[in-house]
Amino acid sequence: PSAPAAIGVLHLFPAFHQHQEQIIKQALGYVLTLVAISIIARLFFDKKLRPNRWQQKTLEEKRTLMILIGVIFGFIVGLTSIGSGSLFAIAMLYLFRMKTAEVVGTDIAHAFLLVTVAGLLNASFGSVDYLLVLNLLIGSVPGVLLGSFFSPKFSPRPLQFVMAAIILISGIKLI
Repeated sequence: PSAPAAIGVLHLFPAFHQHQEQIIKQALGYVLTLVAISIIARLFFDKKLRPNRWQQKTLEEKRTLMILIGVIFGFIVGLTSIGSGSLFAIAMLYLFRMKTAEVVGTDIAHAFLLVTVAGLLNASFGSVDYLLVLNLLIGSVPGVLLGSFFSPKFSPRPLQFVMAAIILISGIKLI
């Protein structure tokens, strides 16, 4: 519900609509910076973060926290399109004892449903460039297949650090 709320705020309230580009640019910058810092922190402090008290709690004990995270991160996704993978994956890694494959699978399934709702709502507002979507998919689908094939063959830590550095620089430039 919070992703559609963010999209509605941007499209339905004239004050936000007039400054939509600046709001999205700033929000993107802050979210990208947060994601990069979270990835870097996890790379350096991963041993100290595991296991933590949250990972030892039952799903029932974490339900309210997960819903709150969903509300906040869902709003961020609706506002910026950033975070459907990265923010939720970081939350899952911190809060649950999951294998990497489980985090990726759960995150992708969740992101699919979340961005489907956000995508359809944006399409209803006329905010989708379908030719660009098609061109992105032509490159992205083979890219995902290649990435899925090669990712087990590389050490993830250096790749994550390079990715985090690029995301951090991009975020700072947008702020």
